[in-house]
Amino acid sequence: MVHCSTIWRCSRIPEPHVYSAMEKVQHITRAAIRRASTLEVPQQAKQNMQNLFVNFCLILICLLLIYIIVLLM
Repeated sequence: MVHCSTIWRCSRIPEPHVYSAMEKVQHITRAAIRRASTLEVPQQAKQNMQNLFVNFCLILICLLLIYIIVLLM
């Protein structure tokens, strides 16, 4: 958009950038990743998450075995 106060002198007025929904999501995601990468997780929390993950996997394996046994009957 060009704004001309006189015929001889024209100044350029910056147009506001209209962000699409995808650009907004990408910006929010990048900002969240940047913040999360600077967080320090205590060792105890890491150990708890590992234990939870192992327990979750064991439960899934048990459920899969039960499902297979039920199918074979």
